[in-house]
Amino acid sequence: MSIQLRFVLTYISIVFVFIILLFLSGFLIFFSITGDADFVRKLYSHSYEYKLLTPEEENAFLDLKLLSRKKTRTAAAAEDG
Repeated sequence: MSIQLRFVLTYISIVFVFIILLFLSGFLIFFSITGDADFVRKLYSHSYEYKLLTPEEENAFLDLKLLSRKKTRTAAAAEDG
């Protein structure tokens, strides 16, 4: 392993650790100011809520699914032929 590669890997790891520590310190500052650590769970559950598709969204999904199947069949036929 060359010295240049070691320097690059060290630099990348330091930047990565800095970003993690930055987020942790932001969380701790927010928690110390508000006293509410429950906001993380609220943010996580809110971003992953399940919602039903509207008919327009469902039709768009089905059209894309049909289009991808047609393209796959066409590509397979081109390889065979």
